[in-house]
Amino acid sequence: MSLKMIEIPGISVMKQGEQYLLVFVVPAQVLVEIGITLRFNEHPLGVNRGLTVHRAKDILAHMKAGKSNNLMRDPIQGCLYVGDGHEWIFDEKNRVLRGEVETDPDNRLDACFLVIDDGQHRFAALEMLSGENRQHWSFTVIAGMNMSVEERTELFMQGEKRQKVSPRLLLQMMDANDTFANESTATAYRMAKALNEVNGSPLKGKIYFEQGPRVPSGMVSVSSLLGQLKYCVGKNSRLIPYTSEQQRQALLNLFIAASRQWPQAWGQEDKTLGKHIGYLTLITLLARSGNLHSLLKEDLSLDSFKKAMEFAKGFRWEQAGVKDGSINHNRLAVLLDDHIGQAIAASQADLKK
Repeated sequence: MSLKMIEIPGISVMKQGEQYLLVFVVPAQVLVEIGITLRFNEHPLGVNRGLTVHRAKDILAHMKAGKSNNLMRDPIQGCLYVGDGHEWIFDEKNRVLRGEVETDPDNRLDACFLVIDDGQHRFAALEMLSGENRQHWSFTVIAGMNMSVEERTELFMQGEKRQKVSPRLLLQMMDANDTFANESTATAYRMAKALNEVNGSPLKGKIYFEQGPRVPSGMVSVSSLLGQLKYCVGKNSRLIPYTSEQQRQALLNLFIAASRQWPQAWGQEDKTLGKHIGYLTLITLLARSGNLHSLLKEDLSLDSFKKAMEFAKGFRWEQAGVKDGSINHNRLAVLLDDHIGQAIAASQADLKK
């Protein structure tokens, strides 16, 4: 280990609720020596999102410009932790924070360190900035000490909700910490996860949950499905009498049955059943269709859905209105429900003959 003692003077203590936070100003060089960014799903202490490289480079250019009004007002926010055998020592009387840090960035977690939760792009720019230019910069830091990941995640989300960042990252965090705003959102998100993960699901591996701005070709973003999934389990849905697990299983069984009813069109990017409008239509059908549920008769098994989907045979998914946008998923679900109703009526007429 290559250790260095860091001493940070002028510490103020800020109390918010039951939590105490340390507030201090450090030169850029000290921040680089104590700081590290840890990302959600990459490290047990990680709550941050992926780095947007061009944003960090834009900040770097701003720092190097040398203009008198090159100000960055927002503080760096994070949490102080230690590796085995080390300790941050806060001298409250003299308002000084001391700790040994690992000078090798690859071993930063072995000694005292600051995990940066808000300010990672400024920190990344500082790491690229030359030592001479770092002398012109210092930053206010607001840091907790040994906070739980759940507490830090809540702070992170407070800030991120005010910014244009990927909602998929926030959804991942709420799922990991069970902090969804309501039960319908939690159930809807986990329905999407089931569709994406369960063996046999026709959407397995097709729903994009990651935080990258570009949804890969052939995939559909979870956030584009979430609103209709919430409606599907909401108070106005025909699924409201059922448990969350029964609702998830019903949706999965419907998608399996639909993929088997229209195997040639399913998942094809140039077909309605290969786009999010097709998936939204099926979700809406499950939530609203009186004809579908009259066939199911409260039996949500796969066999029951397969038999019900026989009445949807011959439905014309590729309509002109779908292609030009004049028919949305709500209208398409009504048309599909009507088609099922007509098939039921025709079947009953045949029985009377």
